[in-house]
Amino acid sequence: MIRFVRRAAKAGGERDNTRVSYWKKFPENAANTLKAVWKVTFIRIVIIILAAALFTAVFTLIVESDSPMYKTDYDKTPVQRFVSGFYYAIISMTTIGYGDYSPKTVTGKLFAIALGLFGIVSISLLTANIASLLVEKKLKEGRGLKDFSFMKNHFIVCGWKKNMETVLKDMLLENDKFKPGEAVIIANVDPDKAEIIRQQNPQLKDINFLRGDYYNEAMLRKANVQAARQVFILADESEDVSATEIDSKTVMAAMTIHTLSRDVRVCAELLDTKYEHYLKNAHVDEIIYTNDYGRLVLAGASGSPGLTNVINALLNMETDVCIQTHSFPPDFIGKTFAELRDYFREKMKANLIGLVENVGSYRHHKKEAIREAQKTPDISKLVERLQKVKTIVSNNPNLHPDDDYTVQKNSLAVVIERNR
Repeated sequence: MIRFVRRAAKAGGERDNTRVSYWKKFPENAANTLKAVWKVTFIRIVIIILAAALFTAVFTLIVESDSPMYKTDYDKTPVQRFVSGFYYAIISMTTIGYGDYSPKTVTGKLFAIALGLFGIVSISLLTANIASLLVEKKLKEGRGLKDFSFMKNHFIVCGWKKNMETVLKDMLLENDKFKPGEAVIIANVDPDKAEIIRQQNPQLKDINFLRGDYYNEAMLRKANVQAARQVFILADESEDVSATEIDSKTVMAAMTIHTLSRDVRVCAELLDTKYEHYLKNAHVDEIIYTNDYGRLVLAGASGSPGLTNVINALLNMETDVCIQTHSFPPDFIGKTFAELRDYFREKMKANLIGLVENVGSYRHHKKEAIREAQKTPDISKLVERLQKVKTIVSNNPNLHPDDDYTVQKNSLAVVIERNR
């Protein structure tokens, strides 16, 4: 009990010391904040203009108090006259000059001349600063130096392909949620290449470009990967390097992204399967084996005539029939695969051929599975369930299951349907 009281007293003392140190440093912190704000040219000019307008309001209130300048129905109180003086100052400095308020005394007229000259200089500096900021923003955007840390729920494409124009068009065609204005490409290529794509393809004119190494943490933070909806890591073709070096960059990017944001969905393209386990350790949701696909299609074509045409027809969005993944009503969770197949056949006019299980963030599914495992009071069952948590595979395909197979939570339906 005594130890507890001592620890509580010590903790309380630490909190009190923290509060005291905070208030002791408050003037210093406030001064540093004001200095930082004052260094911004735009804010400094605005403050000077407002200060001049306030000074003019007070000056005219004193000097022109007995002149006809304020002889109106509105200007009856000092506060109303002060507001009118502030209005007169802003109108004069911006050279609008409505003429509804003008000084009548000699001192007021001389001050008005100085105020007009000051207004010409200060407003010119203000507009020049605004123009400079806009031009700088446009130049940064054109050079791929713009900061996209303000974006949220967006797509990030890492790397560059020789047929980048076609890749982006296919993404736009395949995914109706993929909007060019919500996509950021990170690649270490000449910004003119991105500009050519924008100019030659009106549907891609809003695409965003960030020049730099896509595996670099600073670049990923600049693209705000923490708040992204999905990241695509392409097998980069911006440089003439070996497949090993390309895959190494892909692995570096995947590991960096996993460090910065463990909940973002990542899809990576891989040339050599020997790097597969590195991407799985980084919890990449989907891995595209580019070279293996070509080899497998060739092998399939040699033994199954017409198989190549079938694969092309299913993957091509411009054909009449395509293969897609679809969500389904949550009522079917826990029901049989046959019941879900009947639903898609009757309601969607589509053929259900399988399921993709554990769709979404691996970290989220792991936490969810651990919570479910901890609900049982039986220790042996708890251990068994916790062991199953380790075997969770994100986006796991389960094709052509038995009719009595139970539909699991966090699943998508794999269907063959007519292209809409």
